[in-house]
Amino acid sequence: MIKRLVMLMLALGVAACAGQPAAMPEPDSAAQVEIFPRDANPEFEGPRGDLFSVHLYRHAEKLTGTDPQLTELGHARARHLGEHLSRPSVAVSRVWSSPYQRTMQTALPLAQKLGLEIDIYDPRAQRDLVLALHESASDAAVFGHSNTIPELAAMLCQCEVEAMPESEYERGYVVVLGRGVSELYEVDMTRTWTDRPVPAD
Repeated sequence: MIKRLVMLMLALGVAACAGQPAAMPEPDSAAQVEIFPRDANPEFEGPRGDLFSVHLYRHAEKLTGTDPQLTELGHARARHLGEHLSRPSVAVSRVWSSPYQRTMQTALPLAQKLGLEIDIYDPRAQRDLVLALHESASDAAVFGHSNTIPELAAMLCQCEVEAMPESEYERGYVVVLGRGVSELYEVDMTRTWTDRPVPAD
């Protein structure tokens, strides 16, 4: 059975106990990560060179309606994610979002910090997105929905990923790919989000 490595506080770079900065574990360190070999599948092989990471998050807290915008708290969370994912050590070079206000607004602070355009994808055609991510083989951030992000994580790592409740805003994923392997990190942001001050505009 495939196990997932739960990385508490990874998303905001804070260690759970000591409150000290926590670095992303080296992907090649067997003591820190579990490596999940992908089944041979030429369609998803992609370049076999350097590793690259795909950061997966659902949109932040939203208002109600058919295409709602973010709440004040949601905008604050989006800024927080933008601060984290724009760090040089994360090295995101592409930002993807589904074509809805809540996901676009969650992705916007990151895109603005990096000076990038937001690439739009169809959440009903995630296979196309998986192919695009493998083809580009570059570090990317993808913003989606509670019912699409776990599915996307499972497609990328080729492993089982639990469903995400609609009320869940703290969970994210990092999938490390390349060199014929895939590694899935489950991110729990609960303590870092509630303990840190809300960033200003």
